[in-house]
Order: sequence, then C-alpha cells, then structure tokens
Amino acid sequence: MREPLPPAAGAPLLELLVKSDPIRASPAFLVAMLEHPHVGVRAAAERHLAAHFLAECQFRMRRWHDCIDSCYRALRIDPRYAETHCLIADCYGELGMFDFAQQWYQSAIACVEPPPESILFVDRSRYDAYPQRGIEICQKRLKGG
Repeated sequence: MREPLPPAAGAPLLELLVKSDPIRASPAFLVAMLEHPHVGVRAAAERHLAAHFLAECQFRMRRWHDCIDSCYRALRIDPRYAETHCLIADCYGELGMFDFAQQWYQSAIACVEPPPESILFVDRSRYDAYPQRGIEICQKRLKGG
C-alpha cells in the first residue's frame, strides 16, 4: 500500500496533470484523490478538485453522462464552485437538453463568488459572463434557433 499524499501535495499535481494532457490524465489517480484519507477544508478542496478534474477529462473524451456524474460528486463535496455547475450545463448542452443546461447555467450565476479557500486558480468568467452567454444560447436553441 502506498503512502498517502500530504494534504497540500495533491492539488498542484492535479492541475499539472489535467492541464498538460487532460485526455490521458489517469482517472485512477483522480479517483484515488477523491478517496484521500486527510480531513479538513484543504482536503475537501482537493477532493472537489479531483472530482472536477475527472469530470473535465470525461468532458474532453465526450463522455457526457460520466462527466455529469463526476460533477455531481464534486458538488456533493462543495457546491460553491460555478465551474462545476457550468460543466454540467455544457454537458446538457452537448446532449441537446437545453432546458437542463439553462438551469445549470443559472445555478452557476447563483454561486456569485468562488470560495475564499479556493486552493488553485478559478475561472472568474464562470461566475458571470460564461453562464450568461450559455443562457442566451439555450434560449435561442429552445426557440428553435
């Protein structure tokens, strides 16, 4: 059995892994991060990131339903990240389910701000401009456009 990673060691490695090659990022590694034995706010943030990055990998592989499942897992850990809400909305958009996509973009806007203890860079556009544009696209598609 391997030694567990120290609480702060996983997050930068996660970001590097996913950002450098998200399609080949190891889902097994990300799942292991989700089951990380450490507790506390920092560990919760790392588990959220692992679930979110797993979802990003699945999105890039066009595995929409798996991505949604991973996003739900991330939301159970911490629902305050608009990035995760937007990723669910993007999946529903890819599935042509624009009514659900619109609801998830609205929930992203409701997040307002990233959590103050965010341990990595956040995409601030996911808290306002990106979901606003997503809502506009969904409304147009729902009207047949």
